[in-house]
Amino acid sequence: MLSKEFEPPSPQLLNETKLCNDALNSHRKVLNEKLAVLPHNIRKMQLYLRFKDKYVTYHSVLYGNRFPCVSYLVSYRDQHQQTQYGNIILFYSHDNVYYSLIQQYILSPVKISDYLMIPNELKSRIDSFYPICYLSNEFIIIQVCDIVSKCLSVSFLEYLCISERRISYEHD
Repeated sequence: MLSKEFEPPSPQLLNETKLCNDALNSHRKVLNEKLAVLPHNIRKMQLYLRFKDKYVTYHSVLYGNRFPCVSYLVSYRDQHQQTQYGNIILFYSHDNVYYSLIQQYILSPVKISDYLMIPNELKSRIDSFYPICYLSNEFIIIQVCDIVSKCLSVSFLEYLCISERRISYEHD
């Protein structure tokens, strides 16, 4: 008996949308500004609201059926391979490469370790696991292969404490 080797599903973009979609009104200007500095022809692009990578589904802020979970907050690697955080605004495909428009989080001057009674040697490590951030008005376009994981956040003072530590329960 021959057994077939198991292969996980290929990455795919889901829920195509159009640039004229009303849901994009608040982000259309920034999308156009970011695309203006890239060699991406908007006529060759297809916009999407979700991205499925193997068994993980990433939603955009614009996706309306994501239930009450915040499934658009992600960590990603920047050009220096540093971990950054952001909200996925939307996805798009251009020349068979998948991209995402991300609204960036910025590290706050507040550190979680400032509120914990722990040895000094552990402070930088705990701060890297649980950064305290705030949502900026800065946007970036990244390739979806730079997304690391979905994240959780908890309100902390006027900021958010973000964590990649999670258990994923997919619902779609």
